[in-house]
Amino acid sequence: MKKKQKSDQTEIRDRALLQLLPRFGFEGWSDTVLRRAVAEDGEGILPFADALEAALYFSSWADRRMAEKITAMPKFSEMKVREKIFTGVKTRLDVLMPHKQAVKNSVRFMAHPLRAPYVPRMIWATADEIWHLAGDTATDYNHYSKRMLLSGVMGTTTAFWLRDESDDFAATQDFLQRRIENVLRFGRATAKVKKAGKSVFCRKSSAAE
Repeated sequence: MKKKQKSDQTEIRDRALLQLLPRFGFEGWSDTVLRRAVAEDGEGILPFADALEAALYFSSWADRRMAEKITAMPKFSEMKVREKIFTGVKTRLDVLMPHKQAVKNSVRFMAHPLRAPYVPRMIWATADEIWHLAGDTATDYNHYSKRMLLSGVMGTTTAFWLRDESDDFAATQDFLQRRIENVLRFGRATAKVKKAGKSVFCRKSSAAE
């Protein structure tokens, strides 16, 4: 029963969000726009207490739609890790594509000092979902480093995508490929440093004995 209620509530909030996105895209992302929508369109918008809650839900909605699309890809599990990460980021941008102006306005809205602290959490949640979909099961330091690095990729790629006017957003895809390569190169270098550090520590321990 509770599961059905949660599903019904999610459906209501999804409909409300999709009803709001064109207004947020055209009029800006703000509490004023939300109140105007409630006044003009009725109780269908009420699931969101304010524009911040709507912005946070927009991000989680995009994560959920991304996961649904990736889960439906028959060959995703056969991809290399690099390809899975690329596909994850690209798929999320594809989900956001019809609402690109609303995304731009939400970025401006979330840049306010009182709302900015929420942004890293939103990006981290997306990175965590992508790594989960990619099959990552790390629970040690790697769990956090992978998500931290991917959060950086997500942030810079999304910013590039918002300015990109190339056909089929080819420039964004090239940018994303380069960012992933840079991150993987950094990850390999970090792994070598850690391995060397452990080796030195082990030699010193053996010498002390």
